[in-house]
Amino acid sequence: MGGGAAAATDSAMVAIAAGRQTPAVCACPQPYDPETPPGVAWQGPAPAPDLPGIAGHLAPVLWFSSDEPLLLLRANTPIPSAHPSDAPRATAVVYYQATEIVLRGSERVIGTGETDARFFDKVDHFILKYFFYYDEDRGLNPHAHDLEAISVLVHLERTVDGCPRLRVQRIEGHAHGLHWYSNILRVERDTVFPMTVLVEEGKHSSVPDRNGDGIYTPGYDVNTRVNDAWGLRDVLGSSMLLGARYTAGMSKPRIDPFRLLPLAGAPMCGEPRTNRSDDTLSLGRYLLRAASSVPSGVPPGPDGARLRAMMRYHRFGADWPAEQYASDVARQLLNPENAFKWISAVNARLDSSRVLASVQGPGLDLREIWLVPRVLAGRGWGVEALVTPSASRWADWYVLAGYERGLTPPETGTLPGDESRNGFASEIGFKLRVTVPARARWALLGYHFGGVRLGVRVNGFSRLRHPRLIVEIGAGAF
Repeated sequence: MGGGAAAATDSAMVAIAAGRQTPAVCACPQPYDPETPPGVAWQGPAPAPDLPGIAGHLAPVLWFSSDEPLLLLRANTPIPSAHPSDAPRATAVVYYQATEIVLRGSERVIGTGETDARFFDKVDHFILKYFFYYDEDRGLNPHAHDLEAISVLVHLERTVDGCPRLRVQRIEGHAHGLHWYSNILRVERDTVFPMTVLVEEGKHSSVPDRNGDGIYTPGYDVNTRVNDAWGLRDVLGSSMLLGARYTAGMSKPRIDPFRLLPLAGAPMCGEPRTNRSDDTLSLGRYLLRAASSVPSGVPPGPDGARLRAMMRYHRFGADWPAEQYASDVARQLLNPENAFKWISAVNARLDSSRVLASVQGPGLDLREIWLVPRVLAGRGWGVEALVTPSASRWADWYVLAGYERGLTPPETGTLPGDESRNGFASEIGFKLRVTVPARARWALLGYHFGGVRLGVRVNGFSRLRHPRLIVEIGAGAF
């Protein structure tokens, strides 16, 4: 028996070396297998898929509201539709493109990746974007040309048996061109593949649906930056925002006939839903195309300029090939957006009669709250930690505490023996924020937000001293 097992193992190794691994050996792992990392969406025999094959394996299901205006008013026009520079299509179209690549070694990917037969072997992990073009955005601030997207962080791996597999770590649904509003799912073992994307009614922002049930559940479908996530706000079609924080009454449950399916492909891993591939309970299937195949032109006029700006922001098309990095560290250091994460805000601060400066570091996401380090400077210095529910909502409370030295103005002492103004200090108040248009961000050092903070600050721990009003104005989140 031992010899037979050894012979079978040898045969399997020979098959692996010859690129003839059998589907039985390369079958998907069992659901909730503790030895398999979460997010394995596909696993199969050699040869490994190229970029078009990877995009096809991971192509999402799109799920629209039953009241989606473009479906109700244009029954014969499929959505999402072809980009205006692309050839018209009789079916719905979804585009894909690799936008950021972390290489496995020193060998770089050729061109935009679609024609590189060794893409799988060269790439350790990468950002795969799917793009959805709608010729019109309806509701609050309507406009022509709406380009939406989701980003999928994909790891290209091989099992111990040499079987190629695709592991999805993160799905990010972009919302209205601001990364703080992104709907981010950190993939867990119960994520259903093919992944489902809920499409906001009228405005078309994208939300991952972790279990494919057609209902948006904050903290489950979106489990990162939950309080900042835009969510699924179908009420924007009525041109009313109805508050800054997402509430359950803003979204509508989805029903099966309004699902749009990808072309049938290889079986996915995970727990499939029984109606996932039923064409009779859907809007049909869409065509998947490489964004790099679309000509770079746009329609003339302001609407075309807006579309061009969306293409640049999302890195859609051959004009914006994938950024390639040797490591994640290099990717973080070379990405200019990360400067706004490491220094999340810069503020001028009025503390009684003194003008101080404050600088905030990167926030630590604790799901229900953010914890943010801060440094104060003026005629003295201070270090403190700020706690607040969100980084981006228009109004939120905050509390902070820390150590200060020489910051408290002398005139705030009111009682004998209160000469000491060094030591523990605390503050509570509200932060009011506004989103700054791109054309005006130069005035705020490139930050997306400007705001004002109003609070009350005191010194001391067991005995509170020197109460005073604090006003802080500046640029950045939190």
